[in-house]
Amino acid sequence: MLREKLMSASDTNCAKGIYILHLTLASTTRVHVGRLGRIGFSAGYYAYVGRAFGPGGLFARLNHHRRRAASPHWHIDFLRPHGVLEKIWWGCTSPTCEHSWAQGLMKLRGASMPVRGFGSSDCRCESHLIRLARRPRRAAFRYHLRRLSADCSPTIRCLPIEGPPPP
Repeated sequence: MLREKLMSASDTNCAKGIYILHLTLASTTRVHVGRLGRIGFSAGYYAYVGRAFGPGGLFARLNHHRRRAASPHWHIDFLRPHGVLEKIWWGCTSPTCEHSWAQGLMKLRGASMPVRGFGSSDCRCESHLIRLARRPRRAAFRYHLRRLSADCSPTIRCLPIEGPPPP
């Protein structure tokens, strides 16, 4: 079902790209996040930027993030069970655009960086997890993204998440 949604939403049959997971935490919680240690997260809205260029591309990575990881691998895998995944934005673009996407989210009104180094241990970004004062609008995000890098602002698709994650 997810593969069909990804492919039907794309004019180019994109298999690899950048994505943003939109999570809501209903209450304040402390989570052990791999080597980052135990971290406190306030209740609220979070956006996590990632890339999917390995085997299986977007389909495999987004399917992974829809489930709760039995053996957490990425930082977001540790936080994911504590929040509700509401939607995923994704686009067909180069791996280096992951950084521009994180910077674009940080330019949104009410954006803050809750954890330095979250999701960005393999790059120079401060963080790939952004806390937002309210749910972001795609148009506002695209505005900031275009100003940062015209090459990194493809058509950004939205995949709403319907119901609980698959087992």
